Amino acid sequence: MKKMKKFMVATIGALLLTASIIPTTQVEAKETFSDISGHGAKNDIMYLYEKNIIGGFEDGTFKPNQPITRAQVASMLVKALDYELIENPTVSFKDVTNKSSYYKVLATVNERGIIRGDNGYMNPSKPTTRGQMAAILRRSFDLPLVSEPAFKDVTSANTF
Repeated sequence: MKKMKKFMVATIGALLLTASIIPTTQVEAKETFSDISGHGAKNDIMYLYEKNIIGGFEDGTFKPNQPITRAQVASMLVKALDYELIENPTVSFKDVTNKSSYYKVLATVNERGIIRGDNGYMNPSKPTTRGQMAAILRRSFDLPLVSEPAFKDVTSANTF
């Protein structure tokens, strides 16, 4: 189980830090998506696609170089970690109504302490920075906090 957890962290982390991965619609990946041939993350994309953690766009593309939004990260983590969505969340966000398709996903990861808001805002359509992704992955997989960041652009401010 520990080995599988490490593999999932590595696969998800590598893909999240280098590519956009939560398109809104699941499409059949016949042989592959039309725009990932030769892409360095192709094997990771296909692995996560086959696990039903990510999908492609209706036009048969994956768009691996687009930034990934905070809502997309939340959606992927809920699937990867097999979380049940909170059916009647009580949390409210200033920028996400309870009618939003991402509300339950964001409420679930927020209540689990994985993705935090900023003064009541979840910023669901904002791109996720590397620093934020590092913090999100650390909390998602209960990884130890390292006192010295390995990247110069990741600071302790990257906590939400």
